[in-house]
Order: sequence, then C-alpha cells, then structure tokens
Amino acid sequence: MISRLFPIPDVSRLEAFLLRVLLAFTLIHFLPPALNQTTQAVPVGLAHWFDLTWMADSSNYQAFRGIFYVAIFAYVSGLWLSVVLPVLTLLHLLPYTLINSQGHPHHGYQVLSLTLLGLSIAAICTRTRGPSPASGTLSKWFLPIVGILAAARLFRYWLDSSANAALARMVADLEPVNALRVLTMTTLLVFVTISVLLHLFLSRDPALSKRQPSALANAWQLMAGQFMIAGSYLISVCSKMIKSGGEWIMNSHYVALDFVKTTRQSYYSTLDPTLQYDPPGVKILLENEWLARAFFSGGLVLEAVLIFAIGTRRVALVFGILLILMHRTIMELMTLTFHTNEAAALLFYVNLPFLLACIVQKWLPPHNSLKPQL
Repeated sequence: MISRLFPIPDVSRLEAFLLRVLLAFTLIHFLPPALNQTTQAVPVGLAHWFDLTWMADSSNYQAFRGIFYVAIFAYVSGLWLSVVLPVLTLLHLLPYTLINSQGHPHHGYQVLSLTLLGLSIAAICTRTRGPSPASGTLSKWFLPIVGILAAARLFRYWLDSSANAALARMVADLEPVNALRVLTMTTLLVFVTISVLLHLFLSRDPALSKRQPSALANAWQLMAGQFMIAGSYLISVCSKMIKSGGEWIMNSHYVALDFVKTTRQSYYSTLDPTLQYDPPGVKILLENEWLARAFFSGGLVLEAVLIFAIGTRRVALVFGILLILMHRTIMELMTLTFHTNEAAALLFYVNLPFLLACIVQKWLPPHNSLKPQL
C-alpha cells in the first residue's frame, strides 16, 4: 500500500548530479550578501546557545561565505554526502537564525533549510555500508579535496572579478528585475561550468563511480526533498485549521482584506505610485465572498494533498506547476514573494533536473558515467 502511494522513482546519476548542481546554486543565490544584525535580541533556535553576531562583521562573514562555497562544491561532487549535507545544513541555518533573532522572524527561507535537513537524513540512512572501493589515499581524499577547494576558489574569483563588475555596470540601465535576471543567469552559467569541470576532474579516478551515491540513495535524495516540502505545506494547513478552530475555509474571504492592508502599507512605506490603488483582482474578491472562499480554499487543498504527489513524476509535475502558479498569484495580489518555495517546487516537483537530463542524454556518449537510464 505504501509503495503504491509513494513509489520510488528511478533517478539516474545525471539527474542526481543536476539536482545537486541546481540546488547548490539556489542556496548560493539566496544566501545574504552581508549581515548587519549586531544583536540577537530575541534569540531563536541555535541563537539560544550561541552568539551569532560575529557574522555581522564583514571580514568574518566573507570567511563564512568562503567555507559555505567549499561545502557547496563538496555537495556537488556527490562524495561523503552523509557528512557534507549535515555540515551544509548547519552552515545554511546560521545566517537565517541571526536574521530571525531580531524579534520579527521570517519564514521565507524555511523550506530550503528543511529540505537540506531531509536530504541529510536520507544521505545518512542510505550511506554505503561495508568495505569502501579499493583506491589509494591520493584518489580517495587528496585529489577530491584539491578539486573542491579549487572549484570554490574559482567561483569566488568570478564573483569578485572585474568581468563580473563590468557586467553589472552594463546592465545597470535595465529595469532592476531584468538586470537581476541577466546577472543571475550569467552566474548560473559560470557555476554550472565550474561544477562540470569539477566532475570531469574527479572522474579521472576510475573508482569515482563506485564512490558516488547508489541509485537507491539518489532516489531517496529526490523523495526526501519532496517529503520535506510537502510536510512544510501540511504544517501550514494544520496551523490554519487549528488556529481558526476549523473555520478557516468559511472565513478565508477575509484574506482579501489582508491583501488591501499589505498593499496600502507598502504604498505608505515607499510612496510607490504603482501601489496607490488596490489591485483589481482584490476588488473582485472583496465583492464576491464565495469566489474568495473558493480561491483561497483551493490553495489550502493543494497544500493538503501535495504529499500524494511524492514519487510519481507526472503527478508531481502537475502539482509543482500549480504550486508555482499559486505563489505567483499571491505575489501579484499581495506583493508577497515566495521565491524559495517556487525554486524548491521547480527542483523537486516540476523536477527540472529530470527534464534537463532527458534532453542532455541525447548528446552524451553511451559510456558516459552520467548517462541516465530512463
């Protein structure tokens, strides 16, 4: 029964590699460029036991980012995931813990931290047991570490390079959103190139394929991400129903008033003329209570049943698209962004790595170690 509800998909090495690369870039993209929180007045999580304000110092935070990049490329390599992923999860938690310790916590990055936690548990539970593949210390430890450090240094060199700065100046005259897109796509291209170079460097060791995650481990990396994302939405559903005494659906039309409040707060905070008037869609919802209930309840139902899409690619694709559309609609109506949730849905439910693997497999030679078995 369980296997029918949550079938374990076949995940090729190419798909697993692309998932690691794209998730790693997502983590880098959303990592704060700097922190200015010099206190943790209302500590949460790890801040109860540790003083994290050292990250507010620019030099300390830059050193932290360097360590983070090393952990990122260690994750991309696919080696030692049962150790690398817990370390990466901890590193990812630290800056957001400091940010959320100011008295006004924000859950925007929660889904990525939870996803990393799920991947860590899956990596530990599926780690290879028994004797390791025969290989010398040079190929088992030294060369991978050298490759990972070189990749991290090369990526950081690009971020600090004059070429990257010149590109930023070139797109400065564009609309801010378009400029960000150009810079993001360029950085993604550089990151993917470095990741592929790292793989090619490591693949010179003939024992690499035996040290990569197994097919079962790759499948559980995908499913663990899906479980954690679905779980975070399910918690949202339970919170809404418990806090409302089970009346959330009947009272959901009042959410449209929150949209009005948020838009007007944004207008008076920024005096942006585009926010001066209530969005037309909100007016329609305010005037039609049952339409508003159907609209908002649809999102609640989607969050509640998302768990049944785990492991089934076609169903997950549909649910992933619906999730992204839901967040895009919220962004247009309420000016609230959930970019990290959209990225998580794109990677683990729409399953962009699998779609890319299906395209790339046609160009790879049959003997390539990344060739997917689809």
